[in-house]
Amino acid sequence: SSGINAVYGVHYKFITKTPDNSGVDVVLITKPPPRLAGIYLFATGGTVIPPHMRVNADTTCKYKEDIEMTPFAFRTHTHKLGVRVSAWREREGTWTLLGTGDPQKPQMFYLMKGDSHPVRKDDVLHARCEYVSHRDTVTRIGSTGKDEMCNFYMMYHMNATKFKLEDGCYYEKSFKVPEYARVKDEEPESLTFELDDTWKSTGIVKKMGQIGGLSHTADKKQLVVFHRAGKKQKQGAKRRKHSNQDNEVVV
Repeated sequence: SSGINAVYGVHYKFITKTPDNSGVDVVLITKPPPRLAGIYLFATGGTVIPPHMRVNADTTCKYKEDIEMTPFAFRTHTHKLGVRVSAWREREGTWTLLGTGDPQKPQMFYLMKGDSHPVRKDDVLHARCEYVSHRDTVTRIGSTGKDEMCNFYMMYHMNATKFKLEDGCYYEKSFKVPEYARVKDEEPESLTFELDDTWKSTGIVKKMGQIGGLSHTADKKQLVVFHRAGKKQKQGAKRRKHSNQDNEVVV
């Protein structure tokens, strides 16, 4: 309809100095879908983080709607002191982890793992942000980079004929997670590289995109370089081509 206007924006963490073609794709359909999606937000606003302390920010709410809500993806958000953000569903005393993530990693929506865990009337929803402060000053919740935030965005879908855009959960209340439902710390894979004085360079110059990481083959005889390769765009495609900077690497 010509009477509908929409405004979209892209949020950046840092100002980019390189060419950027980020954007948003909008797809219109003529047939109503059987289910609609929305975002349920967990957030806190009164957390105070003392200097050199580990602090949790908790929020808890009871789901009071008659219509079933099915979470399927999540995104976590804090500022610099956040180390983990998690959410659970509690039903009749049984806790189920819905999602957990490191807010310092790329902030995007991640699909929930495992079986589907729909939320029904009288289920209790919990979310927790964990912070570790190495600062000499007190940190509070706020909008600047020196402040903190606590957000768990839960993407859900429900029956389109009964769809209701849920607001979120902002009631701050501490809780204790049962042992079986606690988030287990994952042990990072240990990988060590050492200088090989016997390596003989071939002098061959390889054109590569932006270097993202290094690894090696299982026999440890070949170095593997992960980089952003150029993408060829088919004529007439709607998506914009992402620009990549080429790096010269001597092997």
